[in-house]
Amino acid sequence: MPERDWLVYFKIGLIIAIAGSLLGIVVVIYWLGSVVWVLGVAHRYAPEHARIEITIPMIIPAYVICLLLLDIIVLIFSVSLYGGWSQIKTKEHAERIYSQLIILIIITVLAMNIIALIGAVIAIYGILSGFPGLKFRLSISRPPKEITPKATIISPGEAYERLFATYQRIYGIGLANKLLKNEIEKLMKKGLTKEEAIMTLYKKMFH
Repeated sequence: MPERDWLVYFKIGLIIAIAGSLLGIVVVIYWLGSVVWVLGVAHRYAPEHARIEITIPMIIPAYVICLLLLDIIVLIFSVSLYGGWSQIKTKEHAERIYSQLIILIIITVLAMNIIALIGAVIAIYGILSGFPGLKFRLSISRPPKEITPKATIISPGEAYERLFATYQRIYGIGLANKLLKNEIEKLMKKGLTKEEAIMTLYKKMFH
């Protein structure tokens, strides 16, 4: 698969998951509203002096509320994963995202949200296409960074080339150049020189 195709599948999958969770939330709220409306109509138009008793098992509203909460969790989780796509720069980062996607799939199954489930599966297909052989890890804490021997001395120019090669491998030429420049400019706005910004990014990614 071409370099950037995996990212397209990843993004599209999460967009579908977000849309599915939103639809699920709307459907549950609509259902709850309809039930309340029906109960209101029944009481309003009941014959005078008539006593109406409508008993709803407590498990039903509890179940519906659980579905609503699960859909909200799916929405928050999907938005969070989508917002972090630019952080997927190494296999360790990809493995962390992959583990979170597996958890997302479990939540969508519990929420019985088929659309969100399909989206999560597409996102997993995308990330596995870009980083084959990923494994699920229960711990999704920050992965260890790549370690470069301390004795290695590298110039800002060499650091930039290595950073660009890494970005290019993950995002493709056009997007890699734009993302890397944006990261450098952000650090320069904090008072660093261009060389210092490059070395800071290099150390952040490879040390």
